[in-house]
Amino acid sequence: MLFHAVAILGALQTPSLEKAVEALHKNVAGARSLDLTITLKGKGEPVVWKVRALRPNFVWMASKVQAYINDGQSAWMYYPDRKEYNPWPERLRGLLLAPGFESFLPNDIRKPKYDRIEATGFEGRPALALLQDTKGIPNLSVRLLLDPNSFWPLGQEQTFNGSTTTSVYSDLRTDAELSPKDFVWTPPVDAKDTSQEKREWVWMKVGDQAPDFTAKTLDGKTVSLASLLKKNKAVVLNFWFTTCGYCLYEMPEMDRLHRRLKEVAFVGVNDIDPVEEQKRFMRKPAFGYPTLLDPMKAIARGYKAAGNGYPITYVVAPDGKIAYVQPGYDTERKLQDLEQALAKLLR
Repeated sequence: MLFHAVAILGALQTPSLEKAVEALHKNVAGARSLDLTITLKGKGEPVVWKVRALRPNFVWMASKVQAYINDGQSAWMYYPDRKEYNPWPERLRGLLLAPGFESFLPNDIRKPKYDRIEATGFEGRPALALLQDTKGIPNLSVRLLLDPNSFWPLGQEQTFNGSTTTSVYSDLRTDAELSPKDFVWTPPVDAKDTSQEKREWVWMKVGDQAPDFTAKTLDGKTVSLASLLKKNKAVVLNFWFTTCGYCLYEMPEMDRLHRRLKEVAFVGVNDIDPVEEQKRFMRKPAFGYPTLLDPMKAIARGYKAAGNGYPITYVVAPDGKIAYVQPGYDTERKLQDLEQALAKLLR
């Protein structure tokens, strides 16, 4: 036992973050191809994915209920149980389920940054954890696990609001004889291309009268649009929920803007999450602006936000009309357009 413990401690002498990342990238750069199994573990039953990849941009990832295929020119998402498929956006292409292998494909835009390294355990074995920079997203922790000797990825742990999803890699091969023909995919004759089903997103428009509302905040205070407009030169309404990825990117930026623009009322609206989930989320780090409870979706429906994709942000001018609409969140421009719209109202 003593020898075993000493051996493990020796294996886990933690290298520098720079050395570990360099070794990881060197491994991935030297791979001829990728062939591995990924088991996703979360709240439900584990989901097993088979993953294959070949440079420059050939990818095949498949589970029992979903498949992602990139044949080198076009990319598709296929749902065999529903017999549906649709093209996959260019910006989302890559090894989406295989963190640690991003650099294998030149066109993969994901380039994670790591804050620090620590010795740990993973699936009953020693490991090194690279802790990812989560860009200020509250209550989110992402750890890439590496073999402490070879520096190959073992998997990933992602924890959000106390709930952890684990990706476990197995059966990794980096020399499989793959060719472009292994990634050719033809939709089944009975499958439907859902991209032809156009959906019209209908939000409120600039100049529309903003519906008044009265609702309670998470701490029990009663707030109305009319009361907010009396005390401020503009009101920003931001519709969000806790597992909305772009909401999580946006909220720290929204909070910074709120703390700077004292003449503007910033208010979040959450019509999706249970109250306790919202309280837990907003507790750490503490955002400076309130969130309104909308369990019956009265506000969300009134502002044509419900079911229209989140986040959605509206600016209400002093006259009670919509002055600006921002659907979604641009990770490059961030809130520049919102800030410019507010600047016009504050002149």
